[in-house]
Amino acid sequence: MSPLHCSIGIEVALPLGIVRLHVAGNDRARVRARAVALPCSTSCIDRITIDAGLEALHRSEAVALLRECRRVLRPGGHLRLSALDVEASGALPIAPGEVAGLAGRLRACRWIGSPDEWNDLASQVGLVPRPAAPGSARNEDGTWAMNLEFTKPLPSPSTDRPLVSVLIPAYRSRFFAEALDSVLAQTYDNIEVVICDDCPTDEIETLVARYAAREPRIRYFRNQPRLGSRQCHIRCLSLASGDGIKFLSDDDRLHPACVARMVACLTTFPDVTLVTAHRQCMDAKGHALADLDGSVRPVSEDSRVDGAALARAMLMHGVLNIVGGPTAVMFRRADLVDTRPDVFSFAGRPYRSMGDMVMWFNLLSRGDAIYLVDTLSDVRLHPDQEMRAEWVRADAAQNVARMQVDGARMGLIPEDAPTGVPWTPLSWRPQPLPSGVGDALLGRTEMESGNLDVALRHLERATAAAPDLPFVHGLRASVLHRMGRSDEARAAAERTLTLNPSDRGALAIVAEWRDARRHSGIEEAEGAPELDGAIDHWPAADQLIGGLVAIEGWLVSHPPVATDVRVLVDGCEWPAWTRRQTGLNTAPPAAWVAPPNARPRFRLMIDTRSIPDGRHVLTITGHGGEGRTLTLGRRPVVIRNREILSVADGPAAEVVEHLVRERDAQRLELERRLEAALRERDEARARVDSRP
Repeated sequence: MSPLHCSIGIEVALPLGIVRLHVAGNDRARVRARAVALPCSTSCIDRITIDAGLEALHRSEAVALLRECRRVLRPGGHLRLSALDVEASGALPIAPGEVAGLAGRLRACRWIGSPDEWNDLASQVGLVPRPAAPGSARNEDGTWAMNLEFTKPLPSPSTDRPLVSVLIPAYRSRFFAEALDSVLAQTYDNIEVVICDDCPTDEIETLVARYAAREPRIRYFRNQPRLGSRQCHIRCLSLASGDGIKFLSDDDRLHPACVARMVACLTTFPDVTLVTAHRQCMDAKGHALADLDGSVRPVSEDSRVDGAALARAMLMHGVLNIVGGPTAVMFRRADLVDTRPDVFSFAGRPYRSMGDMVMWFNLLSRGDAIYLVDTLSDVRLHPDQEMRAEWVRADAAQNVARMQVDGARMGLIPEDAPTGVPWTPLSWRPQPLPSGVGDALLGRTEMESGNLDVALRHLERATAAAPDLPFVHGLRASVLHRMGRSDEARAAAERTLTLNPSDRGALAIVAEWRDARRHSGIEEAEGAPELDGAIDHWPAADQLIGGLVAIEGWLVSHPPVATDVRVLVDGCEWPAWTRRQTGLNTAPPAAWVAPPNARPRFRLMIDTRSIPDGRHVLTITGHGGEGRTLTLGRRPVVIRNREILSVADGPAAEVVEHLVRERDAQRLELERRLEAALRERDEARARVDSRP
């Protein structure tokens, strides 16, 4: 496979195999949009060159651009950027005709970083500066540009069973033995247990002595003098020698498969910097407690979550800790050890408390996260914890404001960023990219730039190479529609809808064409559309699921019209989040490329916490034009303590029919009573009106 290059800011035509991102002059809005999301899949580009537009970016936008470049680069890939060098431009001789060029460039500048600043920003997003990078070069307008190069690090050459350091900053002896037992019971045995004893008494030292005689994996260190929580965590990390890091609070517990599950994720996904899982809250006696707002499962299956988007969501919701405390997380030591001035610093600012959140923001700035839905740890909540101290609570309010400011400086809260958090199930596997997609992407870029003739030529070649890709036909229909060639646009849109009936752009083109013909009297309005669909994924039977529950299915209309999916609980419409998709086997880097003949699928996310306890009937309905409705599926469920239990498989089918008949009978009885009451009212009114 030939190397793939990406150039940002180049005006000339590029050879095949290069993605062109057009930046006209200092078009800041276009640069910022590209900085938020480059249209490439993760780890697919070998080299990126940026030679225009950087001086038009704010510092936060520059960080976001560097982060996106790190995401799309392959391990070992290079980034070369050319930024305005003000010092060289001002110190070196400038010809009289070049003064205007320098003044114009300086007026357009919003942030100018020195080489050290660029290197520091690149390090904070996971890029490594290249020491042999070229120096400054003179531009045509007389200004000077500094050329910098960075590399995306290669994965560490460790084995499939790397050493994991389980770090226990110990303060209390009350639950310490229980925590240590849970570490030694792990199914993954290539671990070391680093204990930093900050207890005011010798109780923990005595407990460790009993284990150390038979357990060589334990490394014990006594803090003299006591360091406090912050410095004790930092010392633990400095003493670790493993590739993987797993903190464990002295009052929490790990489930036996916790380390094995998490280390498998880190070894399989090199671009993932943080692995977390659902944690069960418990009280001082070990009794299970209900999930807190931050511990509810955010996804319904093991998933990879976009790191920057997750950090943005946590910051924008008042620093809601969705990731969890130190016990819930595993990460690589190499991804955090070079944070300056220490690991509890964010954007160069040290934090006295909320150190776990600070670590997560640094890790999410460098890569993605994986969330495992299985419960892999137990987190204890009791009055003796430091997080309940008055000084921590007072410090937290100020920390929230500081983190939001630092998050904005680090490009994690851009102005035009989407509000959602992209996530992909770990079961999803990309397919090879079909032929013709390269021309389609070039055509899409030309269409956005207004070059419709050039875009159409690219898309004609793409449709010849990939006649069964709805994405290609949809782009061609859009170009023809913008060019005013309505009949050809309608034909291309109908071809798109035969391949992907849910393409909204094609639906709009066909609807507009038909409306125009109706208004001119050429054709009559068609009848109401027919709906077809089904639910093919319900929550597993006899399994309690809390938080967001996923229900998947498909819905199509004939002829194609816009459709909607709704959730009914006991016959009443209930709020749910709907995510439209064209199948989970779409191929990056063009995530909008639908597979041939894909059914228009959807995913419903229902928050079980909003449904009252008891037995209910859950109904999913599809809706189309002309008021058409189709029942896609119906299932009885039991809600218990904000968790849902599906009971529709096997013998429970009788329960389904019984509950449905019972609900229908109740509804019919209510309707009969209502009709009788209305009839009696009408008769009474008639008697009154008939009186002389």
